[in-house]
Amino acid sequence: MEQLYTITPRIVAADTVTEIAVSGKYPHTDLRTVNGEITVDGVCADGLFSDGILPGYTCFNGFKIEDRPMFEPIPAKLGSDGVLRFKYLFRSTGEHTLHLRCGEHTLLTFSIFSIPEAWLKLRPYRCDLHLHSGYSGCCRERAKLSPEYFAALLCASGLDFISISDHKQHTPSLIAANFVNQCGGNFRAYSSEEVHLQDLHTIHVLNFGGDRPVSDQMHPDDPEYVKLLNSYLKKVPQYADYWLRHLAANWHIAYDKIREAGGLMVYCHPFWRPFDRRFLPECIRDYIFEHRLYDALEIFGEMGDDSHREDNELNVARYHEQCIAEKRSIPVVGNSDIHQGSMLNINSSIVWAERNELKQLQNAILDGMSIAVKHFPSEFPRTAGGNLTLVNYYHFLRKYYYPRHDEICKAESSEMLKTLSKAPADYEFVKFINRPGHITGDTPVALDSRKYTPDTAAMARINADRAALDGEFWKN
Repeated sequence: MEQLYTITPRIVAADTVTEIAVSGKYPHTDLRTVNGEITVDGVCADGLFSDGILPGYTCFNGFKIEDRPMFEPIPAKLGSDGVLRFKYLFRSTGEHTLHLRCGEHTLLTFSIFSIPEAWLKLRPYRCDLHLHSGYSGCCRERAKLSPEYFAALLCASGLDFISISDHKQHTPSLIAANFVNQCGGNFRAYSSEEVHLQDLHTIHVLNFGGDRPVSDQMHPDDPEYVKLLNSYLKKVPQYADYWLRHLAANWHIAYDKIREAGGLMVYCHPFWRPFDRRFLPECIRDYIFEHRLYDALEIFGEMGDDSHREDNELNVARYHEQCIAEKRSIPVVGNSDIHQGSMLNINSSIVWAERNELKQLQNAILDGMSIAVKHFPSEFPRTAGGNLTLVNYYHFLRKYYYPRHDEICKAESSEMLKTLSKAPADYEFVKFINRPGHITGDTPVALDSRKYTPDTAAMARINADRAALDGEFWKN
């Protein structure tokens, strides 16, 4: 029924009196055509009336208190413009239920969500920070996964921003960003890489938003790197095995280098189990957690078979254990770690920030304003991280905001794909994916400088649709 009406705003400040406006979208739902007086009633998110009184009817067994009403009457006025307006004190944070009635007939049941007032300036941005294009050596379906195509495809899945994090390569993320920026929509792509040592794949962390690559600075033939490594080897636990000290020291180096580059370090798949054992030895993993050598934890990562799901369950358990140990919430993200196009839109993050801009998003994650989401087809979405209000907020958006948001994203993706189809071929990418030995290599590539010619009028209409949707939910 809600799709027949316009309700604004849908997001309001908690514990504040706010005016709500409701109107019909179509001639047959025009409230001026209702034969009788329209009344409004409701109950607050905390289960009480706005004055803190317990409703009289609280269960299906007919239990009543002093003949109190089931819902609180709310004064409302229908204007000559067909808009019904009423003011209500939205107690506490959460989802409030309201009704429009005409006599015994319920015209509409709808929800308003209240949040801390400081959050009203924040918008939810869905993202994936761990993605591999065809420039990562182990990717399958390589011919389809150019950075630009990947960006357009992911926009269709309802993401607001991405960061392509190819192995030991920073440039593919910039190629995607160059294309996305020229398209001129709401979707964004930001710089990233999955940092590995140049000689060993013993470090797997994301450099999200760094202005330069870090893997390039961790090469065994570089005298500066060797000097730096030796200095860090003196600071880490003196494990009996040199290679354990080597792992701990390089993790420190990666952490410091990413922060120097302005990046946010994301700890990837802590319990990944390749080759019949956990990727990092337990002592190193514990050392990383105990010394908080990361900015955010990839709590949902990888996808596919049951072993990956098991890894994620261990991530969640370790996350809770660490939060208890530190007596605070640890920043989290949900990522897909996609290596093939068939696994899109399973894991993601929701980040609440003022704008879809890199520094805003980085700071929001660091401030704990993000949750991880895992949503396999035909399964109810699972969330982790953040606080109770954020998780509750996400589920409200999932029901009422994201269906329309995602349709707009699909339209934007369609325009991006049209733009890409008219562009000159990227022969450097074609040459790269066809080269011998590609499957085992992660060779740096040159930055693509192609120019694109998007349909600016079509993209402007899509941007206007997005602005109208956001304006309906968050009335400024």
